[in-house]
Amino acid sequence: MKNFVFACLLTLVSLPLAAQDQAGRAVLVVGQAAVTDANGSQRILRRGGAVYSGETITTQRHSYVNVEYTDEGRTLIGPDSQLKIEDYTYRPPAGGPRSRGGAGVAQADSGRSVFSLLKGGFRAVTGLIGKNRRENYAVRTSVATIGIRGTDAVYVDCSDGRCGDLGPGSSEDMSSVVIGVYEGGITATNLNNGQTLDIDPGQFVQTNGTSFYTLAGMPGVLVTMPMQDPQTCE
Repeated sequence: MKNFVFACLLTLVSLPLAAQDQAGRAVLVVGQAAVTDANGSQRILRRGGAVYSGETITTQRHSYVNVEYTDEGRTLIGPDSQLKIEDYTYRPPAGGPRSRGGAGVAQADSGRSVFSLLKGGFRAVTGLIGKNRRENYAVRTSVATIGIRGTDAVYVDCSDGRCGDLGPGSSEDMSSVVIGVYEGGITATNLNNGQTLDIDPGQFVQTNGTSFYTLAGMPGVLVTMPMQDPQTCE
């Protein structure tokens, strides 16, 4: 009888996750990482572990996590960082995604992908939602909101001092975010005044929520905290 009750309790505990569609899974975990759900419950994240909409992924020092989402997008989360899967829904087309190595052009029937950078940095490669429903993909930071045009981009929150000196033309304001684009393009909107800026491949920009500062090149923080292409990290 006790075993039966225990089994029932385990079933009840797992119901919220079981009833919710999986947003993605960790294809790489280096070091230590954890996931916190919307209720504040925390679990260790290991390779192959599932993540869900509304959850926050946290990495420790010298740790990385690469998550592949059901629309084939990926986020590589850097050391000592926090990324919240703010809102993720995806319904694949009949036959499932076919964009990588499959015949035909994959389409996203419907979906939404919104991430919030709470601490540290991450690099994101958009999947089918970002490619076919660009208006439904966004990255939120403490100072700006970013919309995409099909992209591979990196985002670093400088508020903990990790960015250091960003070089000539930059701001000394630590309450800023660095954004860089490798492929595609993004449009950043400052939260303080609504100012927007299109950022193209090869450009790295700092914003403090009011003004944009174009950096001379890749900032040093991306050397000390390298962000490899998420599509090649497994």
